[in-house]
Amino acid sequence: MLFSVERTTGATKVTNIADGTLAYVIPPVEGHLGNCAEYLLEDSQGDILRVPRYDPQFIDGLDVYRLDVAKKNGLPCWVKVNNISNQALFIDGNGWLGGFVLRASHLSGIKENCIYFLKNIYRGLRIKPSYGVERIDIETGEREYLPCPLKEPVSWFVPSLRHL
Repeated sequence: MLFSVERTTGATKVTNIADGTLAYVIPPVEGHLGNCAEYLLEDSQGDILRVPRYDPQFIDGLDVYRLDVAKKNGLPCWVKVNNISNQALFIDGNGWLGGFVLRASHLSGIKENCIYFLKNIYRGLRIKPSYGVERIDIETGEREYLPCPLKEPVSWFVPSLRHL
């Protein structure tokens, strides 16, 4: 199945890629901001999570939704969650590369129930941007910039055992 979020309406289309048919349309989340890109991620428990593309200029706070397949009114629906347990989300906030979810207890120094964003940090027109990481606690909304001075654009990736 292919999940896609319509930017203008916020509805999620689920398409069967084997035959191209539209399986169903999930209504938008309450308070959807038009033209706001969103990330769809599968967590370590197999649930589908939806996170708006984070931009502090346009989004006041951060909401994470889980796809509830219990079918409210006959359709799956998005349910706001404040806790994703022992998991951490890693999202490329600079581009459209997406993200992934890992168990926080498997990673040294990573806090559970948090989102880690890669961010551009602009300091003016004549100074090259730098890049950094921002951590947001899903339950409290607390934001923290992490000491990670990067000079070039970067992207997250999940290392295989060959890289460790």
